[in-house]
Amino acid sequence: MSRPDSAATQPIIALSPYATPRPWDLVARGYTAELSEHLVQYAVLALRLAAVRDGERVLDVATGPGTLAIEAARCSSIAFAVRCETSWGTVRSGWRCPPGWRSV
Repeated sequence: MSRPDSAATQPIIALSPYATPRPWDLVARGYTAELSEHLVQYAVLALRLAAVRDGERVLDVATGPGTLAIEAARCSSIAFAVRCETSWGTVRSGWRCPPGWRSV
């Protein structure tokens, strides 16, 4: 018996170009301008469905323009909302925090 070629036995994983920050950096301004206002309704619904309780924290992974984290921070009962994004262009073009809030 011959030994199988190790390359032939490895799974083939094709990364989507959207799995890297570069394409999001290129479209960040347009994405934010066109979709941010529209995404608010989904962020509000997601927070309601998650049933976040007083004092809990929210982590918004792949935040894009930060819609979910910003809506979470607007809720006085949420102690802390964090935006997490790999595309610096998307973070820079995201919604600006209201006065008194801090974006890091």
